[in-house]
Amino acid sequence: MKKLYYAIYYAIINLFVRLIPVNNNRIYFDVRNECVSSTYTLLEYVKLNSDYECIINFKRENISLLNKLKRTYLLASSKVLISSYTVFKYKKNRQYMILLWHGFPTKRMRLMSNDKKTSKHYYKNNYFHKADVITSYSELSILMENARTGLPTHKYKITGSPRNDKFFESNSIDECKLFSGTNYSKIIFYLPTFRSGKYANRGNEGSYFFGDFDETGINKLEQLNRFLVESNSIFIIKPHPADEHQYKRIEKIIHDKKSTITNIKVIYNIDLNEKGVNFYSCLKYGDVFISDYSSIIFDLLLLDKPIILFNYDTEEYHKKRGVLFNFQHYLCSFYQAKDLDELILVLNKTVNFESNDLVVADRELLKKMVHRYDDGASSKRILGIINQLMD
Repeated sequence: MKKLYYAIYYAIINLFVRLIPVNNNRIYFDVRNECVSSTYTLLEYVKLNSDYECIINFKRENISLLNKLKRTYLLASSKVLISSYTVFKYKKNRQYMILLWHGFPTKRMRLMSNDKKTSKHYYKNNYFHKADVITSYSELSILMENARTGLPTHKYKITGSPRNDKFFESNSIDECKLFSGTNYSKIIFYLPTFRSGKYANRGNEGSYFFGDFDETGINKLEQLNRFLVESNSIFIIKPHPADEHQYKRIEKIIHDKKSTITNIKVIYNIDLNEKGVNFYSCLKYGDVFISDYSSIIFDLLLLDKPIILFNYDTEEYHKKRGVLFNFQHYLCSFYQAKDLDELILVLNKTVNFESNDLVVADRELLKKMVHRYDDGASSKRILGIINQLMD
């Protein structure tokens, strides 16, 4: 009965969409997490450099039926549809869809999923074919993305990622509003990918470094904090949106232990959005970056600063989610650590400069493979594509 209900519902929506005329000057931007979004960065650029009518859809839960219908009308009446996440199932032939995606391809998903049901479902229901343009970083990026997606390669356009344009803007550190009132010698960002199975409706895809945030987790925080105090560094944790609920518990521990945990800070998307801060504008002021299987490590290559792969749950993560290649074996462009002691040892080398940056040449080589462009003009190139589609 439920399947019949949804079949009727989608049939009605599909008919509604097809009856709506297309406005040839309207662009629909589907935005999630504006503080880290390529779609939002591109929107800002298009508004400043064109006369197109820009419709913004902020991803919001529990909106009313009336607002859902309004959103559907605006989507159906736009000439160009742009998103970093969503594939618009009801795109008409008179419309064009640009898929920015949200990072360099690193993880297994879709056709390359470790889960056979997922890959079979995607093979039978590949909505990505509706995209007219898929933006990419480089030839290598196209190769890896298409292993997951399986589309004609003419759909891919190498433009770079709009959010990376923020690395090249000339804002001041004070505009970031993350470091207000601080006087730290070094800024360390910890940027872990999500371990939650939220997006695939399955169990966690890895473990959390601070465990269940019990006494062991507290001891880890305090051990790390001692190093940070000695080196006069701040450690900023920016969790993935899917895992923010996990780090709320870390934040409570930090508050309760404020006498012994002084140099660790957790920030969330809502903090950045409320302050009007684009997180990528702030990243360029970091001195050292720590991540794991997240695609952000490839964005950070543009900053030419030390990056540490903190992959403490490699075996578990590879089994449950998996990556397109083994980071540890092939990425000599990064420093690596698998536990807290190793992490502090590597941080000593990079934060205190006990040694020269030993991987700078390898990092430069990888950057050239990952990024065709290193100029902060990704949004400009995509606007050029939009102009062609609008003609």
